[in-house]
Amino acid sequence: MDGCLSAFMTLVIIMLHMFWGIVFFDGCEKKKWYALLVVLLTHLLVSALTFINPHYGINLVSAYIIMVLMGIWAFFAAGGSCRSLKLCLLCQDKDFLLFNQRSR
Repeated sequence: MDGCLSAFMTLVIIMLHMFWGIVFFDGCEKKKWYALLVVLLTHLLVSALTFINPHYGINLVSAYIIMVLMGIWAFFAAGGSCRSLKLCLLCQDKDFLLFNQRSR
């Protein structure tokens, strides 16, 4: 069971590092210093939770909540919008790669 929990924790840490990188560099470009602070504090929070709390289940839930929130922030920081997400998910976006393929 610990191996499974360890794998899920590794997954969330990898995803968080991608999202943190996007938000951090967006904050640097646009001089949004609060974004840098949030990235630093959430990084310390997730790291501290793994050291302080011996129960991996609680760590996973809190880390996944932080990951979802940072993922949403990173999506919008990278130029995403609700409209573009809807068009992509419904395959109505003209720039979507699968939209212009012919059926075989």
